Amino acid sequence: NAFSISVTPEPGMNGTVNIDVYCTDGIDTIFTSTSFDVHALPSASISLPSNQICENHGSEVLDNYGIPAGGNFEGTAVYNNTLYPGQAGVGSFNLEYIYQDANGCKDTATQLVEIWDVPAISMAITNADCGQQNGAVDATVTGGATPYSIYWSNGSTTEDITGVAATMYYINITDNNGCYVMDAA
Repeated sequence: NAFSISVTPEPGMNGTVNIDVYCTDGIDTIFTSTSFDVHALPSASISLPSNQICENHGSEVLDNYGIPAGGNFEGTAVYNNTLYPGQAGVGSFNLEYIYQDANGCKDTATQLVEIWDVPAISMAITNADCGQQNGAVDATVTGGATPYSIYWSNGSTTEDITGVAATMYYINITDNNGCYVMDAA
């Protein structure tokens, strides 16, 4: 008669398991022995400095954020262990880290990543007359998360500037999430 034996290793168990089986029908005894290696499962985790990233952040190499090192990241707009927030677009996405040890044992860690919208600037420019300070820039900020922190290269912190001479002015906008954009008028 055929039979089977099921062995369930304890969590964290690591080493060789030996199984000796004796079968008897009252007359004959059959003995068999086998052994196999049991390897503890690795424990994968993700240690991003922040799970919130501005859409215009640029690429983020993820190699140093997977524990233990040597695994692979997968997810929306992740290529060769690099996240591209601009390609992913605004929203929440699962980032997975898959680690496989030398024994072929695997573990996967998942972290939710939120990609934030960034402010956008549109401007209507009134050019200053030659030698005069009668120019103006009417800036409109949309997107991102209000309130905005606004800083112009002339020191102004309002959305619009007036009474300015003909020259280049830079505007820096930081939204409530810390997402940053710059433009020039």
